[in-house]
Amino acid sequence: MGLFVRRAWAISLTVLMIAATLLVAFPGAARAAVNPAGTGRPSPEIRGNPAPPTPAMAPAMQQLLDRARQPNEDWNKMTSSVQEAARFGSGSFRVAILTDDVNTLGTFLRAHGVPTPIGSVPATRPGLRVVTIDVPVPLLQKVAALERVYSVAPAVLPTAPDRMSSGEPSLNAIGGSDPAPDLIAAGKGHHVPEAWALGYTGYGVRVSPMDSGTDFGHPDLQGTFARDTNASSPYFDWPMAFDPNSMASYLLAGLTFPTAPSSWYVDTSFTATADPITGNLSLPFNGHTYNVAGIPSASGIYHLGLHPDNTLRVGYYGEYVALLVTDSTDPGVYDTIYVDLDNNFQFGNDKPADVASPEIWMDTNGDGMADLSGGLVYFIGDGANPIPYSDVMGARYAFPVPTPGAGDLVALQIGDALAPGGGDHGTLCASAIVAQNKTGAVLGFAPQAKLLSVGNIYAGGFFYDMFTFVGEGYDGTPGTGDEAQVASASFGFSGTFEDGWDFTARWVEFNSLLHADTVFAVSSGNGGHGFGTVTSPSSSSGVISVGASTSYSGTEPYPIGAADAGAHSTFGDVQPWSNRGPSTLGTSKPDVVTVGAWASGDGALNSFGGSPPWIVWGGTSLSAPATAAILALVENAWFNTTGSALFNQYAKVILTGSADNTHYDPEVMGHGLTNALRAVESASFRDGLATYHFTAAGVAPEWMAGNYRGISYPSFTSLLSPGDTSTDPFSVENHNIASPKSVLVSDWELRKIGTSSWSITTKNANESAPDFLRPDYLIDLTGLVPAGTNLLKATLNFPFAQLDPDGNYVANSRWRVLLYDWLDYNGDGKFWTDTNGNGAVNVGEMNASAGTEIQRFTYGYPTGTNIE
Repeated sequence: MGLFVRRAWAISLTVLMIAATLLVAFPGAARAAVNPAGTGRPSPEIRGNPAPPTPAMAPAMQQLLDRARQPNEDWNKMTSSVQEAARFGSGSFRVAILTDDVNTLGTFLRAHGVPTPIGSVPATRPGLRVVTIDVPVPLLQKVAALERVYSVAPAVLPTAPDRMSSGEPSLNAIGGSDPAPDLIAAGKGHHVPEAWALGYTGYGVRVSPMDSGTDFGHPDLQGTFARDTNASSPYFDWPMAFDPNSMASYLLAGLTFPTAPSSWYVDTSFTATADPITGNLSLPFNGHTYNVAGIPSASGIYHLGLHPDNTLRVGYYGEYVALLVTDSTDPGVYDTIYVDLDNNFQFGNDKPADVASPEIWMDTNGDGMADLSGGLVYFIGDGANPIPYSDVMGARYAFPVPTPGAGDLVALQIGDALAPGGGDHGTLCASAIVAQNKTGAVLGFAPQAKLLSVGNIYAGGFFYDMFTFVGEGYDGTPGTGDEAQVASASFGFSGTFEDGWDFTARWVEFNSLLHADTVFAVSSGNGGHGFGTVTSPSSSSGVISVGASTSYSGTEPYPIGAADAGAHSTFGDVQPWSNRGPSTLGTSKPDVVTVGAWASGDGALNSFGGSPPWIVWGGTSLSAPATAAILALVENAWFNTTGSALFNQYAKVILTGSADNTHYDPEVMGHGLTNALRAVESASFRDGLATYHFTAAGVAPEWMAGNYRGISYPSFTSLLSPGDTSTDPFSVENHNIASPKSVLVSDWELRKIGTSSWSITTKNANESAPDFLRPDYLIDLTGLVPAGTNLLKATLNFPFAQLDPDGNYVANSRWRVLLYDWLDYNGDGKFWTDTNGNGAVNVGEMNASAGTEIQRFTYGYPTGTNIE
């Protein structure tokens, strides 16, 4: 049976009074020559800078002028906010000190009354490191005056972003309560299944989500952790993880949980024996008598501690549950833990967690799937070895490193929705990468990759060192196989105004240069739609900055007579709140966009209380790990083809070069929408092009014209005066040698070709009760959009006096705009009939088919007087 389908555009408004402008743009004509593409691969060598031009004035005079602008070299080691604190502040100021001599720094601080173990023993690891510490204001400039202190900046600690949600009961097309968009549908939009079909699933790739922690007890995340594969390592075959907060509490203050409430290093030094008949422990613990009947212990001495999951404490039992450590085979070799997840004071029904099966979980309803989780154990004190990576940290910062006694300490990686910092944000991020779809709604883009989880980062601690850890692993040496090939960061600093030039952005770029086999994917932030809103460290030149694109899935079952399997989906627009470039340095950001509105994700298991353990979420917090997963596919394809590690800057070249142009401004979409299939084809030399040029830091697919006094520097400004010119050669590589290509090189720009404006007068009395799934006003734009249009932009403006007429900083009236795609499946030429003629879309006036005929492209948030 034939199907008549009419495609149209509609805009819907939920308003009181509104004026909207419709802007339409298309790319300009191409201007270029046709050149054959090269077929070579990039050299890892970095081209030197060109010779600087002759200066405009004598060097001696230039030096005098520079000194006049910089009254004190020590003073200029401090950033502006630290300088302000030194001038006008009082008390102490928390700073990040860049140095390669912690012994001199530590000695100076202690001599001036600042207690710190840093630098108290000889440092045995060379190189730059960041010391984060509270320094009395009068000492700030004196610290900066130390010869081998290079920068003093305000110490930053990321705040976990709110997981973006729609705030609406459904994210699907108008009408019905069908399932919301899932990650599986989004993956199809990014051509992930086609990349899998070529054999690239992330196998052999380690991805490090740096966030609030990963709940490896969740059904979708069990078995997805990376193990230490170095047979000579004392941590061989145990899961790998890093907890900068717990490690700082332990190494700097000797604190563990529960003394340090946000630590996930558990004090299990409490010991007891068991009655051989009853199995009851000889001593009460936490006010209870625990039973260990059936739990093997070679020595008969059991260790106990408290599990730090706050959700179990607050949401279930009113107290922390107990954790048991046993030496199951050899006396004194503590190798297994049990967590009393049901808080019945008996460990006999709890799952043993050991090196073979380190996840901690409980099936409470007998369906074979976890309903409660205790996370993952990755270290048990053995009396001989320190906590993994603490030896590297001790050598770096020159302080003593303790060795926990046998059975006295357990290190966990958990996903706790009520954790002091971040909640289940990290688990949601992790699921975008490797979720196994055990719950039927979440399938990560790289399901065979393994996670090297960096968790608990929002609670404080060694924040700057996590960027180093992911690039070098437990042994502290890059390129040995225990480091991450891909790292993901779903946070940013919206209050940093010199983004790209700021300390954190440059530190991240430094680490990307130092650890060239690790590529960073970083969220651009959720503060759009304004330009220049990209946040640090996404603004760093050393990372792949990721904005948010859309995924609005069609409903099921499909409309009667619909020819397409996915009844009606819209995909790949840029969500309005996605942050935009440029950075303060003038660099173009983001680099790409990936789904961020919206998809399914796995939350911390204990927060669901038996309900399906996933939610719909979004934000660039989703976009970054989803991109990290696509990069894992790229790494997989590259290694399978070449047998070598992929240079992080060239990974960026491949990813950006394979992105789909969606015709947004480059400061909005970057290079375009990530395309996993094209990316792995390029990485495996099946097909595709790679374009790049040499920079001061290596290679890059983007170019910032100009230089600074004849020289280009990494993470530094480039100047180009009016009338000057700047040129740079680019390389274009053909990744299918068997198929020569001719490449058209051109520029393009968006040009406005039409504008339509109108005003709407509305009345509250005419409107039905608010319902996000039914607009209050609906305007057909079909006749206003010319054929061949590449980009349509709707902007709504209304007076501030209508937003807050009484001036109390509380919005009295707010507006929302939605842009829809209309497919007239039943061919009746309408989706709404204004039955009562009042101009408003009232209850019952939408056609029954409207739920499948109308699907949103995107929508603006009602947060101000200008909505896009």
